[in-house]
Amino acid sequence: MELDTPGKLDIDIVINTIKEYKLKTDNFIKNLIKTPKSFKNDFQKFLSENNLSSHMRILARKK
Repeated sequence: MELDTPGKLDIDIVINTIKEYKLKTDNFIKNLIKTPKSFKNDFQKFLSENNLSSHMRILARKK
């Protein structure tokens, strides 16, 4: 009946995990880490609005 991805922490989780474990990353992630908070917020909003967030919520009805 309904599907959305209300997640708000995707970018922070990725960045914090990379920093904590000192993981090697590609250029996209390296640049994302350096971007201003306003860009990260806009990118997270884009992920959520386009059902691309890692946190998914599904509402279904059994027949």
